[in-house]
Amino acid sequence: MPGKTKILFRCDGGPKMGLGHVIRSCALATMLKEEFNCSFFIRNPAPSLADYIGAAGFALTVLPDGDYGMEAATWAAQLDGSEIIVLDGYAFNTAYQQHLKAKGNKLVCIDDIHAYHFLADAVINHAGGVAMQDYSLAPLTRAYLGTAYALLRPAFLENDNNADREDAIFISLGGADPNNDTLSVLEMLRQKGIRQKCLVVTGSAYLHREALEAYIRENGLNVELFQNLDEKAIAALMRKCKRAVCPPSTVSYEYLSIRGELYLRMIADNQQDIYRFFTAEDLAFPLEDMFVTDGARLELSSDRQQRYFDRQSPQRLLKIFRQLDLEQQLVIRKVTAEDSSRIFAWANEQAVRQHSLNQAEIKPEEHEAWFTRKITAPDARMYIVELEGKPAGQIRFDIDIINSQASIGYSVDAAYRGRGLGTAVVRLGIAALHASRPDINEIKAIVKITNQPSMLVFEQLNFLIHKEDIIQGQPCKVYLLKLPKPYPGAQKHFNSADREA
Repeated sequence: MPGKTKILFRCDGGPKMGLGHVIRSCALATMLKEEFNCSFFIRNPAPSLADYIGAAGFALTVLPDGDYGMEAATWAAQLDGSEIIVLDGYAFNTAYQQHLKAKGNKLVCIDDIHAYHFLADAVINHAGGVAMQDYSLAPLTRAYLGTAYALLRPAFLENDNNADREDAIFISLGGADPNNDTLSVLEMLRQKGIRQKCLVVTGSAYLHREALEAYIRENGLNVELFQNLDEKAIAALMRKCKRAVCPPSTVSYEYLSIRGELYLRMIADNQQDIYRFFTAEDLAFPLEDMFVTDGARLELSSDRQQRYFDRQSPQRLLKIFRQLDLEQQLVIRKVTAEDSSRIFAWANEQAVRQHSLNQAEIKPEEHEAWFTRKITAPDARMYIVELEGKPAGQIRFDIDIINSQASIGYSVDAAYRGRGLGTAVVRLGIAALHASRPDINEIKAIVKITNQPSMLVFEQLNFLIHKEDIIQGQPCKVYLLKLPKPYPGAQKHFNSADREA
């Protein structure tokens, strides 16, 4: 029995940049560790950060400082192409991704700034209010956006009863809080005359403890300090407090998943998207509005917190990685003469005929003439996709050389349906076509409007609806996908005997 697929997490954290990248990556790894072998790669982590990774049950490889381009090239040379790599950080730009994709690895980027072009197979951004149009993505990159994909640790996914909360304020400005915004928030509350007890949590990278303690003593504030707590202790404190002050970052997601009256203090430019979304949707409020007294507004906030943070993100995220893992196991090869009978059987299968423009049963002699022509035609490409050495589906392209366009048709063997194989077959087929025919810059798909599964496949892969039309008497949607350049790493999935020059 094969071992678990490796997922390699590349992220960094420390006093200057904070710990958010590491914490949310560790949360994701925890969601995946039952089915995958997860490990971390971090530059010069502080001992407390290394302990955090170890306590979560993950192996850690310490990386030295240096040029990121050199790091990516060195790392890529050590990979065998079967790994799934997760990048969480702002240094992992297009060039960094290119090194890893060239090896054929599956690549996931956790992102919240959409500042450069992405070559990754998937981009995860759990900020709300972000749209596909905000991103520059490779043609087949899938984006998973919004709080449905919230990267939360287990303690914040548990159901709880919020009825018996204290009239206290939970305050946490991140694991590092490099500018000591914690002290600034306490000063603002003092000036506003707010006297509720404050439970203040700082992280292992917080360097202002002495100044904070002195300020609290000098002003006689009702503050209880906690430092470097584990997730269960933080969750327990959150559940005690009716209100919280947090930055629009991972910690605010955690408090909203537990649900309460949240006030936001933005401490970094990359938090603007989350801040705008949370405040626009009344999920949280600006710190300057503390306290909101409008009961209807507070009730609306509570209702929306339950809707946006439904605690189902682990199932959704696991599904993404299962799909990537499935794609890693596939091999695509050119159709040969020996495949004629198999393709004939697939084409005549009832469900396939039902979704075809011409629903009539195909006669053997018709298939043989068609197959003989297509398998040798320069304006056609036909591929078989195999899983564990067995044919699982087929994909065909008819090429319009004048317009540099290819029309697509595909099907999945009935035994493999319901496993997300349609998306994988189309994705690999397009990558294979474009690797061998870089002159093709557009893919066209014609789908009957009754074929909901195929429409979903093409929309997941960023095809755009070009028009709706009546084709051969059937209402259809016509989809187009632009392919500006070959997709990196496509040849990795080819059987060595079938590679195209």
